[in-house]
Amino acid sequence: MEETITNSQRVFVFSTMSRRITLAVVLASLCLTNAFSQTPSPTPSDKRGLGLEDNSTNSSQTDQSKSREAKPELVLQTGYNNFFGATRLIFSPDGRLLATATFRSSTIKLWETATGRELRDLSTGGQNTNSLAPVIAFSRDGRFLASAAGNNSVKVWDVTTGGEVQTLSGPQASFMAALGVSFIAFSADGKRLVTMSDALRIWDVPSWREIKTVETASLGPSSFTGGQGGIALSGDGNQLARVEGGGSKITVLDLITGREARSINLPHDLIDSLELCFASDGRLLAAGIVEKRLKVWDLTAKPSERDLTPTTHDYSKIQFSPDGQFVALAEGYTVKAWEAATGRALTPLNIPNLGVISEAGGVFLGFSNDGKRVATGGFGTQTFVWDTETGKQVQQMKGRSNPSYSVSFNVDGTQLISGGRTRWDLRTGRGLRLTPAPSEKLFGIPSPDGKLVAMFAPNSSAIVILETTTGRTLQTLARTAPGIGVERVYFSPDGHSLVAVYMQNLASQSIGSMPATQSDVKIWDLNSGRELQTLTLGAAPNQVGFSADGRVLATVGGQGEVALWDVASGNRLRNLTSSPMANMTPLPNLGSMPNPRSRGSMPTMPNMADISAMMTN
Repeated sequence: MEETITNSQRVFVFSTMSRRITLAVVLASLCLTNAFSQTPSPTPSDKRGLGLEDNSTNSSQTDQSKSREAKPELVLQTGYNNFFGATRLIFSPDGRLLATATFRSSTIKLWETATGRELRDLSTGGQNTNSLAPVIAFSRDGRFLASAAGNNSVKVWDVTTGGEVQTLSGPQASFMAALGVSFIAFSADGKRLVTMSDALRIWDVPSWREIKTVETASLGPSSFTGGQGGIALSGDGNQLARVEGGGSKITVLDLITGREARSINLPHDLIDSLELCFASDGRLLAAGIVEKRLKVWDLTAKPSERDLTPTTHDYSKIQFSPDGQFVALAEGYTVKAWEAATGRALTPLNIPNLGVISEAGGVFLGFSNDGKRVATGGFGTQTFVWDTETGKQVQQMKGRSNPSYSVSFNVDGTQLISGGRTRWDLRTGRGLRLTPAPSEKLFGIPSPDGKLVAMFAPNSSAIVILETTTGRTLQTLARTAPGIGVERVYFSPDGHSLVAVYMQNLASQSIGSMPATQSDVKIWDLNSGRELQTLTLGAAPNQVGFSADGRVLATVGGQGEVALWDVASGNRLRNLTSSPMANMTPLPNLGSMPNPRSRGSMPTMPNMADISAMMTN
């Protein structure tokens, strides 16, 4: 093993694997609307505190409310819905709180780990980052919580009051800045905050001033898919280790001087899902997957390698406990953990889940600071806390929300349809079930008049049309292609037709992967249950909409292209806009991570000026 020392370079170096992942992130960023929206207003200060000590006052207020005359009111919901759970889980230093975030949400939830109660929501406002969940960090004294926000910024809150303390903003003029903040960590003494985006920035916590900037073009793809991004901060806050290139080289930066202090070449050409950790005794550890084998390295002196277990995938999620005592591997809904120093295996965790997204779904996790507890969440599963050594479940975060979407009024304006489970009577304020027996395993989209609801799941190609008043099944729209689930559905204005966007084969996709580049879109007649047309699109549309008379269909593509289609014939009428990505070489199977053993040529990149013009439009 050779160890080299080089000067810090500002060169954007990626292996083919990292380039493809980075390009996939680029495409995802172009799919998001309002990428450069206005900075959100600060979250109002919540003077109620966290309520960890005494809740007698709240109980008294609740009793008084019950004694008053019932009036229409909004209902506070906690937790996550059935399909999109916590994809980022961070314990407070004392373990009393758990901060969670989820897919495409700007809200950070704070939970009390002893009781499973949700204590507070902290919202950064708008879309935060182009990732599965924003990165989060507690200060070492538990006073502050920092989270990635929009516009290449970081929001800092006071944990006790819930008040927004500061917004730390970086420049917004570069492409890397558009990807957002991918790493946040406080130093052990709480005096510095380190963030990584278009550059490595060090902030002075007492004054919240930026005191050092280290230019870098390094990007850790795993930070966008729920991991740590292959970055670790030493306990004293003086060194930062990061994975370079394709995952076979690690550099250690001296944050005092801003220079590279050490460079380590690992004994493999390509290492997938590589993560780093500074142990409590100062040792630098690394864990990654080599040809579907999980390996751990101690990089303190001469790197030593330990082989732990075979893996199912090349790109499974790896997580160290903050003190470096344990390392965990998450595949599907199973979490396996080992002592990093000895390789001793702990009791595996089998995570309860709905079972509807088992092939493409997965579990996310986070260790407590002392490594004694591990929290899990993810798609199709609730948030749980487990004992690391015994594998026993010690707590479930309580609450399950009923998300609002496809919101519309009925014809006479007396009812509001909100999501696939609830309709609100606006005269009384009462929420009524949309169907008599709603399913926990199906996602529902109501028709514009609220008389029908289309129920579907990611693991089935069938769409069930129900009558909302009786719950009776009117039609089952089933296509013949196996292994393809339903992604989205859209009703025509009169409720007589339905457009369905189908997923690609789930077995070829993994959680955190980018959408597939080919799409299957079908138009159904709801009166007969017949398939009317199949639209030929090069990529899955982000949005579909009918004209008022239901004769024309509009699709909005992933790169902003808009096309009009004739519903009766399924023919494309015209393109209203073009995309700067049109001349780009098609990406091979972008719906799943590339096979690193089968390296192809790098796709032709589009004109970056065109991309910038579109993103700022």
